[in-house]
Amino acid sequence: MPISAELRNDLEDCANRMRISAIEMTCASKSGHPTSSTSAAEVVSTLFFHEMKYDIANPRCASADRFVLSKGHACPILYAAWEEAGLLSKEQVMSLRKINSDIEGHPTPRLNFIDVATGSLGQGLSCAAGMAYVGKYIDKASYRVYCLMGDGEVAEGSVWEAAAFSSKYNLDNLVAIVDVNRLGQSQETALGHHVEIYQARFAAFGFNAIVVDGHNVEDIINAFETARNTKDKPTAIIAKTFKGQGIEGIADQDNWHGKPVPADKVNAIKARLHGSQKGKLVAKKPAGDAPKIDLQIGFIKMAPPNYKKGDKVATRAAYGTALAKLGDANPRVIGLDGDTKNSTFSEKLLQDLALFRALPGSTVFYPTDGVSAERATELAANIKGIVFIRTGRPALPVLYANDEPFAVGKAKVLKQSPGDKIVLIGAGVTTYECLKAAEKLEKEGVHCCIIDPFTIKPLDQATIVEHAKRVGGRILTVEDHYPAGGIGEAGHACPILYAAWEEAGLLSKEQVMSLRKINSDIEGHPTPASYRVYCLMGDGEVAEGSVWEAAAFSSKYNLDNLVAIVDVNRLGQSQETALGHHVEIYQARFAAFGFNAIVVDGHNFEDIINAFETARNTKDKPTAIIAKTFKGQGIEGIADQDNWHGKPVPADKVNAIKARLHGSQKGKLVAKKPAGDAPKIDLQIGFIKMAPPNYKKGDKVATRAAYGTALAKLGDASPRVIGLDGDTKNSTFSEKLLQKHPDQFIECYIAEQNLVGVAVGAQCRGRTIPFTSTFAAFFTRACDQIRMAAVSFANLKCAGSHVGVSIGEDGPSQMALEDLALFRALPGSTVFYPTDGVSAERATELAANIKGIVFIRTGRPALPVLYANDEPFAVGKAKVLKQSPGDKIVLIGAGVTTYECLKAAEKLEKEGVHCCIIDPFTIKPLDQATIVEHAKRVGGRILTVEDHYPAGGIGEAVSLESPK
Repeated sequence: MPISAELRNDLEDCANRMRISAIEMTCASKSGHPTSSTSAAEVVSTLFFHEMKYDIANPRCASADRFVLSKGHACPILYAAWEEAGLLSKEQVMSLRKINSDIEGHPTPRLNFIDVATGSLGQGLSCAAGMAYVGKYIDKASYRVYCLMGDGEVAEGSVWEAAAFSSKYNLDNLVAIVDVNRLGQSQETALGHHVEIYQARFAAFGFNAIVVDGHNVEDIINAFETARNTKDKPTAIIAKTFKGQGIEGIADQDNWHGKPVPADKVNAIKARLHGSQKGKLVAKKPAGDAPKIDLQIGFIKMAPPNYKKGDKVATRAAYGTALAKLGDANPRVIGLDGDTKNSTFSEKLLQDLALFRALPGSTVFYPTDGVSAERATELAANIKGIVFIRTGRPALPVLYANDEPFAVGKAKVLKQSPGDKIVLIGAGVTTYECLKAAEKLEKEGVHCCIIDPFTIKPLDQATIVEHAKRVGGRILTVEDHYPAGGIGEAGHACPILYAAWEEAGLLSKEQVMSLRKINSDIEGHPTPASYRVYCLMGDGEVAEGSVWEAAAFSSKYNLDNLVAIVDVNRLGQSQETALGHHVEIYQARFAAFGFNAIVVDGHNFEDIINAFETARNTKDKPTAIIAKTFKGQGIEGIADQDNWHGKPVPADKVNAIKARLHGSQKGKLVAKKPAGDAPKIDLQIGFIKMAPPNYKKGDKVATRAAYGTALAKLGDASPRVIGLDGDTKNSTFSEKLLQKHPDQFIECYIAEQNLVGVAVGAQCRGRTIPFTSTFAAFFTRACDQIRMAAVSFANLKCAGSHVGVSIGEDGPSQMALEDLALFRALPGSTVFYPTDGVSAERATELAANIKGIVFIRTGRPALPVLYANDEPFAVGKAKVLKQSPGDKIVLIGAGVTTYECLKAAEKLEKEGVHCCIIDPFTIKPLDQATIVEHAKRVGGRILTVEDHYPAGGIGEAVSLESPK
């Protein structure tokens, strides 16, 4: 529909005024993202001043339309919009990125017009989908939800998880807008300006996908109108734009990401203004049809537990019971599940406590029995903030009475006596092990006090200390960190894999019959035995965003030697999968991601053979074989029936299968021999030597830059050292390897789960030594991939930059403050935290010579070199930077905080207080001997100074690993 010239001029002027404001505020802050902001100016002006309904006087009005800026780094355009609307003053927006300003470098809800923090890319559409779901199905109101994304972030798998969710639930009140400005942080995006591919992908995921000229306000208005009139499906507006649009000499040019532009660039934009006045365009008012509610947090009461002591109840089951009761108590308590609702127990047992404890303001419950699990769930509903409830699988006896009171931060003393010699602390299943141990020890005359903490954060220090003092400080904690695999993964089908290897003669009958036995290598989920070009997936797991990250990567690099096979058996763990037997949708989605997608009858050998032959003959693209199958095929009375997931079937069911055998003998079918054309290599791990550092003491070098220098040197030393990066290579400095050895570098774009997954695949069978690089904060996106890399015994190197608050004005979304907790928790991991350029290079060299998972924590600031180029470094060996006979305290710093320790020591020395300063170099393993030696000299006084949350950081490492 055509629009008037006046409206066009008004909206274009509004867009240009916002461009000017975005440039001026980033010039004032000397940092920020003006080019990412200016590409979206017409989209934002049209959305805010023609389409959206909101109330300036009440920005969080329940009936107002919602806006999520998923590309959070472009927040200057958002602040400019609110300035244009009159909510922010010029003075406020010009305080962008100042240390005392709420106008942060990435938006957070500290501002009353922001609902969710963004900046960690790829998360906004999920949040918007949650808002839209509540609007359509719970509030039943007319407000709409708009989410503006960058094109680079669409590489994140989480975007496609959100897309699948949104179409599954027919969220026609949701509009996703993709700002396709072509340029990422370090290079062109994977798809550039191919808007038709974005359109095809969103259409394949069930969206009404519209391509527009993102700088044509008429196009944009018409797209929003189409979206309003579209029923039963969400809309995606694919806006072709140019990064830095309107800025002469900078528009559509690379290498301007995150950089302020010359202030005089606004003059050309001002010259294009039509003369429309600010304030002429006024937002539409909301309908006011959202129901008024009070969540009553702090006052929600549910029916009490109803067990008898000794009843065997799993805490996961008690959690479900309590959740249902909370639903009775409050209609606004909702449950969300990832197809585990018939199990719902914690799967990430290696790092879950470390991860959740590290979060600021979090509460972590670890209930032991059914009563405490119900009470934990009730308390969780009455706490604002992030809460984690850790529940267990085993059904164990109820210990507490139904009326036992529980409170956050209050432990329970299950057993005590005046003669206690030790305190045993258990939680969940280990509480019962403590009780068993105490019973045995009592027979030998050793009495134990047993404490059940109930909450791990906050911990009841008072109770623990009180009883520890009684027993002379003897405390033993008993923990359960068994690494269970993810239910949604196809690895649960490993019995068919083991059976295949038995048929081929690699495993004996005895070996496969030892499946899941405690002393057997035939595990419930397989650890890698071979590098596979053929990947068999379950249909349920295709809902995982990481699948689509991998799919985009595979087609980008024309991996015609890869065949993905999807076993579409229709049934998930707890119900039918989202797509059931709609194989045509799977086919369309893989095709939209650049695969040759073939549908077959998964029980017809001829179909399958023909599909594999087609895959072999397909060039320059990967193949996806979509196999329609039936879960439990061949098992009478069970095939295609629900509620059999993960359960053994009656043994006599094999008789019907045996009756169908044709008489062929085992061993008749023989595997084809490999071609033998893979080069023979020796990675020389332990013997890789690179050129030494080349700095002068006092040179200012960022450890991230030194890491990049070392990575390039390792590329010189070994052609099998490879680098992988997530479109941050000009910040992590991994681009130094790309510049010297382009064949040893893989760009993975903004898709961190795939970044880690590809590296794990690349290291299989000792073919490469992969170094993955991104902002350390973004490795948390790949927490599960890193966890499973540990289970796979992978030789994986992770280098995380931009750590801690020292990155400053970029704001909390970019700050890694949980990374040490994540990587320290992994079994067998090594964690480097180098302080200067020399130690960073040596850490990188050592990492290449260690097998296993290694994390190198690098910083943004350029700081003085402290060590000589020939200073020797070793894993687990700290450096003592300063000591004297008169030392009164040990200061331990790492990275940027080492310099703060040196400054503090200089000041304290003037006051007569001498300090010993230790630079640990590796946080895991920690040099206990050196720390204890110097701590004894100073009477046990140790102060750790760190740029990390307290949980899981250096202080905790020192307190746990060094004797008191």
